[in-house]
Order: sequence, then C-alpha cells, then structure tokens
Amino acid sequence: GQRQATLLVYLNDLDEDQGSGTVFRDLTPPIPYDRDDAIDNETRPSSSKRSKSKHSINNTHTNQHQHQPPQLTVRPKTGMALLFFPSFRDGTPDIRTLHKGEVALSQKMIAQVWVHEREYRAGVPEGNRQEDAVEGVERERERLGFR
Repeated sequence: GQRQATLLVYLNDLDEDQGSGTVFRDLTPPIPYDRDDAIDNETRPSSSKRSKSKHSINNTHTNQHQHQPPQLTVRPKTGMALLFFPSFRDGTPDIRTLHKGEVALSQKMIAQVWVHEREYRAGVPEGNRQEDAVEGVERERERLGFR
C-alpha cells in the first residue's frame, strides 16, 4: 500500500561540505529567525532581523536556475529525526515530498522507517535484482573518485 509516513533518524554528523543532505525538490526552507528576538504571532521578522538558523536545515542548495527558490535541505546530525508524510490522507501521493539524498563524500548512517496503509509489495519488474546494478555502481563510484 501507499507510504503514509517516512521517518529518517540520522546516526552521525556530516558537514555541508561532505554532502549527504536530504533534499526536497519542491519545498523551500523556513525563514530562519533568532528565537530570542521578540516577535508577535502576527508578524515575521524583517530581513534585517534574520539570522543563520541554529538547526540542521539549510537553505543554500539552489536549483540549477538562479531565479528559482532554494530547496529544503536537511543535514545529518546525530540523533536528529526527520518525519514527513509522502501522501495525503486519502492515499494520493504528495509530490511536494519528492526527495533525494545528496552524494555523501563520507560515510552517512541513517535508520529509516516507512509506514504503509496496508501490506507493502515492491513494484519492481520480475528479474530485477540488486546484484545486476553492482558493476554500474562501481563504475560510477570510481568516476566520482570515491574509494
């Protein structure tokens, strides 16, 4: 059945220059603000009050065209959990949650839990095996300079 919830738990820290963030194609990051600033519930801080977010959410990952808004990128931080819902209540997929993992230049460790509406049956073509991809993955790893 359709995936209703995804939980990613990051098991190690990786800095931005090491890649490995979880990037959401269609979501933009929240406006960072300093929680110590006194702001009422009706207004957002002006751009002059904005400060760098203290969280592991990054807004520097931009789309390939400069005029597009930045993509939400979550950086791995030990013990941090990311929970999102890839479908609406009626089971219709929510394409805004399409995401990818950036190439990691160091080891990235996560625990992942998927919650489905009913039993999950993989929709892979008959005869499709992971072993068939090993050679191509090795070539790409070498091309990218990974050891």
